Amino acid sequence: MRWLLTLLSLVLVLALIGAGGVFYGLFKYGRGLPDYKQLASYEPPVVTRVHAGDGRLLAEYAKQRRIFVPVDAMPKRVIKAFLSAEDKNFYSHPGVDITSLIAAVVSNIRNYGSNRRPRGASTITQQVAKNFLLTNEVSLARKAKEAILAFRIERSLTKDRILELYLNEIYLGYGSYGVAAAALNYFDKSLDDLSVAETAYLAALPKAPNNYHPVKKRQAAVTRRNWVIGQMVENGYLAQAEGEVAKAEPLAVKDRSATEFVEAPYFAEEVRRELIKRYGESGLYGGGLSVRTTLDPNLQRIAVASLRQGLINYDRRHGWRGPITNLPVVAGWGDDLRELGRPVGTPVNWRTALTLVVEDAGVKVGFSDGSLGDLPLAGLKWARPWRKGQRIGQKVKRAGSVLVPGDVILVEPPEGDPSRHYPPFVDDEPGDHHSLYFMHYNTSKRGVVLDLEKAAGREKLRALIATADVLIESEPIERLSSLGIDYEDLKQIQPELIHVAVTPYGRSEPLSDLPCTDLTLMAAGGPPWSCGYDDHSLPPVRGWGNQGYQTGCHYAVMSILTALMHRHLSGQGQFIDVSITAALNVTTEAGSYAWLVAEETVQRQTGRHAAVEPTGETQMQCADGRYVNTGVPPRFPAEFEKLHAWLTEMGLAEQLPEAIFLEMGANWEGAFDLSLLGTDDTITAIFMAGREALQLIASNVSSHDFFTGCQRAGLSVGVIYSPEEAFEDEHFIARGFQVEVEHEDLGRTITYPGAPYKLPASPWAIYHRAPHLGEHSEEVFQALL
Repeated sequence: MRWLLTLLSLVLVLALIGAGGVFYGLFKYGRGLPDYKQLASYEPPVVTRVHAGDGRLLAEYAKQRRIFVPVDAMPKRVIKAFLSAEDKNFYSHPGVDITSLIAAVVSNIRNYGSNRRPRGASTITQQVAKNFLLTNEVSLARKAKEAILAFRIERSLTKDRILELYLNEIYLGYGSYGVAAAALNYFDKSLDDLSVAETAYLAALPKAPNNYHPVKKRQAAVTRRNWVIGQMVENGYLAQAEGEVAKAEPLAVKDRSATEFVEAPYFAEEVRRELIKRYGESGLYGGGLSVRTTLDPNLQRIAVASLRQGLINYDRRHGWRGPITNLPVVAGWGDDLRELGRPVGTPVNWRTALTLVVEDAGVKVGFSDGSLGDLPLAGLKWARPWRKGQRIGQKVKRAGSVLVPGDVILVEPPEGDPSRHYPPFVDDEPGDHHSLYFMHYNTSKRGVVLDLEKAAGREKLRALIATADVLIESEPIERLSSLGIDYEDLKQIQPELIHVAVTPYGRSEPLSDLPCTDLTLMAAGGPPWSCGYDDHSLPPVRGWGNQGYQTGCHYAVMSILTALMHRHLSGQGQFIDVSITAALNVTTEAGSYAWLVAEETVQRQTGRHAAVEPTGETQMQCADGRYVNTGVPPRFPAEFEKLHAWLTEMGLAEQLPEAIFLEMGANWEGAFDLSLLGTDDTITAIFMAGREALQLIASNVSSHDFFTGCQRAGLSVGVIYSPEEAFEDEHFIARGFQVEVEHEDLGRTITYPGAPYKLPASPWAIYHRAPHLGEHSEEVFQALL
């Protein structure tokens, strides 16, 4: 009996100690807390929207982009998703969920030392207390204050009011404050239009939006989203079947459409000033004003274009007043031009250029990055010299009457990357958005325009880098560092960034800044030596189709994949320096190795691998005039046996005196020692007979019959197709290699070559055509900034 009294006494003492601790905590942390009663009348700052006369959005002003939605207007699905993710007992606890708190403590003790993320137990009410009244300090004192405030808030406000404050205040990433703004920024939808999966994804974000980024951390985002869906099923908000369907839905974010924003920055700025004058800064940036202006977007666009062109025409009518300055055309002129900079007020797409060579028909100019361009006489016709008294001189008949070498001028280059103007063109008609070359290599991408010479352009680049995995560029060596946006600068923004520079000779080589072409790189790298004909009296040849650039980019891709794997294991990004000429050199196959190891120079080959000794002709013409490439002749006894049988079946054996050597090859014991070719007379005769037999058969059959016969004999051969013939090949057709891409800008579909690989788990696809110049600038930067 005594032990029972002792136990009861111990329990009583512990209870008294616990109660004393609670009272002490309330006394210590409950004093001087912020006034929670202000939450009853709290109105969150809301974005101000300025509209054009037709209702389209002109501008938004806010320190926190938020769209306030009353809780009774929110879809039940949204509320249920957030309750499942954050606080399933919200409507039953008094501000602190004791059950969840105990479960979290037990779980964290059990997982101590396992590197698992600690389980939290903060209720929605506690989060409201922290977000509105406290700081983000991580301490037991803050948690105690948070709990005390939660109890007090629960006594002062209704559950619905607390939930309304939470759902409109919580930060969900992408510059989104509140669920309505997040729905718009992530999916370009209202809350009512969200799917179950989209709603669950938003509910997954409050804890750490950056950890569940839909692009950078896609797998983690999908896992967390599916966990929320599972909680909704467990809590009875979703049927099991609905949950499985939602989990299978791809996570596809869609940035807000930039087409809703009208481009009229000067007008919008004047409206902003007027609003501040009337309502003050707090009214503008947090008052949720809805402003309708008189602006007509169509007339505005026409007016801006007309004004710009009118100013240019006015200036031209008053004659040519000479170059900006004159610089000596000497080595290093690019540096001098770069140091000179651009005159203030120069249109964004105009570039400073140095006149290098002047001829009657036009001039050649150079730019600060080392690239060159041609300015034809037609582009100088307007430049009649200025004369005093508002007069102009004689008509321009030759370029030399306008410019001399060393003149620094402003030019308006063709819009966009030069590859936008590479042939071939749609319907053989050059023009904007007509380059099939550019279309093919830029499908499914988004296009933005940045002026890195301006601080605003560099800030936009930094904003892009903050969400990027890989940056690929081919800028001059010092340009990015001079602008404060090289790898050392950018990795401060995105430590996991993989920065790839693809340049002619490598980032550390000054030659990479000099003008060069694909042909220059191919020649310097070595491949042309191995291409052409065994007859060295003929010049080497180069591969067509920008193979130099293609090869450099393939090595860049391989290095990126390696860097991504390294980052996955280490969490570290890195800078990758790709030299196109070095990439080309290592693709000469045996060429580089033969010289480095054996100090032997490869021979030029005709349709064969590079080798230090010439090889026989591999291309043969068939009876239908088509050519085939036989690759290598028969090498094994079984191949000689089948070749001799084929020759005999066609009745051609008697026409080939060397047929006896085919029989010897068929009866050969063991494998042939190929190293004896050219030194052992018997082996050499057998192999030469095989090639002669193939040539005789080819001259008597069609290319198709020759191909199928070689296949039966186990011999490697291929019919030489033109690109258009390849698309008609049955193998291409069976793979569905041709892809139809919709071009709404051209009012038609265009057939593209597809991918040379198939990935069942992550299928390749073309989602949309290549972008027009700057087509997505507003869309991308609106979402980021």
